[in-house]
Amino acid sequence: KEVSEDSVYLCTGQPVPADVKQIMHFLFNDSFEDAYTGVLDIQTSCGVALIDVVRAVHAEVLTYNMPPMVFAKLLEELADLEYRLTTATAEKIQLGSLVAMVWGARKGMTPAK
Repeated sequence: KEVSEDSVYLCTGQPVPADVKQIMHFLFNDSFEDAYTGVLDIQTSCGVALIDVVRAVHAEVLTYNMPPMVFAKLLEELADLEYRLTTATAEKIQLGSLVAMVWGARKGMTPAK
């Protein structure tokens, strides 16, 4: 059997880069409900834990260009979320937290009307 990039990601339980891009699209472009459902669907279909999603999102956010205060707040919240996921917490509730924190960042990146 051939060893591919996707098979390595799947074998280690990490989200594949295409899924990470889709998750980022959900989080930064879709409604709260659609983002929540989209990320949950990817988690379920690929067998990926939320902590692995958060780590991938964290790494991807580092490449984004956003206002410094928004960037710092989002990184802090992602770190707090990652910590919470190492304790006994409900993943579905923490997924809601992930979507909410990105929504806060989205609001901070749009000009006030």
